[in-house]
Amino acid sequence: MERMQRFRLNSKAEIYNNGLRELELYLKSDQVQRNRTNLRWLSLVTSDLSKQRKADRTQSTHADK
Repeated sequence: MERMQRFRLNSKAEIYNNGLRELELYLKSDQVQRNRTNLRWLSLVTSDLSKQRKADRTQSTHADK
């Protein structure tokens, strides 16, 4: 009985470790790295656009006065 429980625990640990290895490989993959780079660029562009819109609103508010 105890031997069977140990086997189950070892099997679960092996499945867990294999899953972690696969996740690690996936996160290091080219596709994920490209997505991270694209997200960084998107974030920068969005930030710049947001700042530009804010500046435009500020200028139009001052022009109205």
